Amino acid sequence: MSTPKYKIKDLEAVLQVDGELKNVRVTRLSPPGENYLSVVLGIEADVDKDGRVVKKNAVAKCIPPGERKFVHFHEHSMKNEIRWYTDIVPLFREFAREHGLSGDLFPAYWGSRIGEGPTPDPDCVLLLENLKPEGYDNDDRYVGCDLVTSKAVLKTLALFHAIPLGLKYRSPARFKVFRDYIDNCKFPDMDPPPEHHLEDGEDAYATPEKAFVEAVNNILECRPYLDKLIPYVSQPIGPPDCNTIGDEPWSTVSHNDVWVNNIMIKRRNDGEEPLIKLVDFQMCGYKSFALDVVFFLLTSVINDVLRESFDDLIRHYYEELTKNLATFKVDLDLTYDKYLEELEQAARSSEIAHSLVFSNIVFGEKGTGVDIAVEEFNPMVHMTKMIQNMGENQREKIVLIASECAKRNWL
Repeated sequence: MSTPKYKIKDLEAVLQVDGELKNVRVTRLSPPGENYLSVVLGIEADVDKDGRVVKKNAVAKCIPPGERKFVHFHEHSMKNEIRWYTDIVPLFREFAREHGLSGDLFPAYWGSRIGEGPTPDPDCVLLLENLKPEGYDNDDRYVGCDLVTSKAVLKTLALFHAIPLGLKYRSPARFKVFRDYIDNCKFPDMDPPPEHHLEDGEDAYATPEKAFVEAVNNILECRPYLDKLIPYVSQPIGPPDCNTIGDEPWSTVSHNDVWVNNIMIKRRNDGEEPLIKLVDFQMCGYKSFALDVVFFLLTSVINDVLRESFDDLIRHYYEELTKNLATFKVDLDLTYDKYLEELEQAARSSEIAHSLVFSNIVFGEKGTGVDIAVEEFNPMVHMTKMIQNMGENQREKIVLIASECAKRNWL
């Protein structure tokens, strides 16, 4: 399989810089298996203005090249994310700053290009600030976030969720801009996956759902929860439901994919709270804040931290959310009992199943995933193989999800 040469068409016309671009270098940032909707590239360039040269480090998100079965899905995701940065991020920042909050939750937007016609544009691209040279990075997906970092993430999520609630009740005109964005985010029906040709010894009737049920049945520690767990792991596997609108009054922006790979963390001196920025806004919806909270906790916190501090983390998010709502002068009488009911509803309706299935992505073997930059693939076949090759770390996470959810009567 040939290694692709990475380039971005007419970069000078897209990247927003004050000066002349020189010495442009484009490299691959995300290795195979770390991103399934975009090819993520790194751009290093010199910007020359009147003889003064500064370095520019950007991230470029592109749709996978070539004629593909899911090209319309990839392009729709790209359009969603571009509009997030052009239309929604400025609105969120403006509203937060009006109330004395920074609203600096996202990387800077540096330009984009996308076609508006019915035919997918192979050269569409989104350019963002590369946060890594500024000291930000992801935690290891095999490990998760420690207690201090988990609290910082939940604090960031509490503001992320509170801003649309503030807009809804304090600034209806700006809230309409946000809701129009959400309505346009809805995904069209997906095409069926490409035909898969069976390899020697491969089961023609294997599906990810069947494989997952078999895998969970074979985990000894899951047996006390099996009757309640099987309905979750036997649900049809696919992307999260971004189209269904949540119930009021607690519907707000739902990221739908808050896990370690979409959380950029900048650690500071001992005792200082880390800085957090959220990325990857391809599948946002309008639902309860609780979905993102439950999904983050079940997928992205160190196992021992979750066992010891689950209730503390739940309480921390509640305190941050209600503090932000008070700052925005929004009084919706969210008692702690009502809050716990929201978490339980989110867990039962979608996020237990979402987290269990997503454990296959979290614990997929590093460096061996499908390279969407150069190959077409059938996601259902790929997921089935991942489940059949489940490792011990994933089995331990599944047991933890089952035991903690059972403890809270979420199963």
